[in-house]
Amino acid sequence: MLFGIQILGMLFGLFMIFLTFLHFKKKSFGAKSLIVWGIIWMGFIFVVLFPSIFYSFMSVLDITRTIDLFVVFGFFFFTVVIFYMYGIVKKSERKVENLVRKLAIEKKRK
Repeated sequence: MLFGIQILGMLFGLFMIFLTFLHFKKKSFGAKSLIVWGIIWMGFIFVVLFPSIFYSFMSVLDITRTIDLFVVFGFFFFTVVIFYMYGIVKKSERKVENLVRKLAIEKKRK
């Protein structure tokens, strides 16, 4: 029997698959991104529909509720995403700084 939170999680996963596909069609994502995000969202749906798979793993970690496990993994996931995005932003800042420096030097020569 599906509970309300499982239905909500499944609908969220399906919506995210749809958004991922839309971004792929708009050429915002490449084929690799489509596949990776598709696997992530299908895995999310699978875990939401069958949380009992994690019960033995949860007992080792002394976690009693499945939602607690999702929260912990969510924090881990978002920490990694934020760290990755920070690296991308810093790389972009260096590129912009070098471009501005190059343009300033060219303008000074003229």
